[in-house]
Amino acid sequence: DLRQIACVPLSSPDFPSGRRSAYADNIPVEFKAAQPWFYDLVQQQVTFALGGGSDAFDIPLDVPWAIGTSSISQVKTIAYAGTWRSNPVITIVGPATNPVLEQLTTDEKLSFTGHTINAGDYYVIDTRYGYKTVEDSTGANKQADLTDDSDLGSFHIKEPDGDDRTKDNDLQFSATSVTTATEVYVRYYVNYSGI
Repeated sequence: DLRQIACVPLSSPDFPSGRRSAYADNIPVEFKAAQPWFYDLVQQQVTFALGGGSDAFDIPLDVPWAIGTSSISQVKTIAYAGTWRSNPVITIVGPATNPVLEQLTTDEKLSFTGHTINAGDYYVIDTRYGYKTVEDSTGANKQADLTDDSDLGSFHIKEPDGDDRTKDNDLQFSATSVTTATEVYVRYYVNYSGI
């Protein structure tokens, strides 16, 4: 398995005096990692397949008219095998009214109750360490659209407990006024506390 850690050098390599070859030398270099954990190179994604509900159907009329549900409440399970929590980046593509993503395993949520993401627009919710942002498709700050009881600062995918090899994380997305254009993506990396 290949894993990496995001870091920046704090100093240049310190070659011994009079030598400029590093073929057989140990060269000390200091690095700083704002997120000091390793992660898999391949990003994972969970998609909520929204489409106005599975029981919607078309009736052939002169004016197309869809009959069926226009709301969604769907649960997806992430079997997380990392040893360190993961903070996902979530994209909600409209239309969606009162969209809510709940992390049922940790009892956290990101709720936009009282707001609508219009068709052709999307919100990107970045819960990663050092980010904690909500932006629409134009880059405008939409953090104020979150309800006061939302958990932007702590929302995460939980690591396994004790000797468990994986931890099932149940995420539930719900919204009304959805159409076949509505999509939700939860993207995350599997993180590890060591190599």
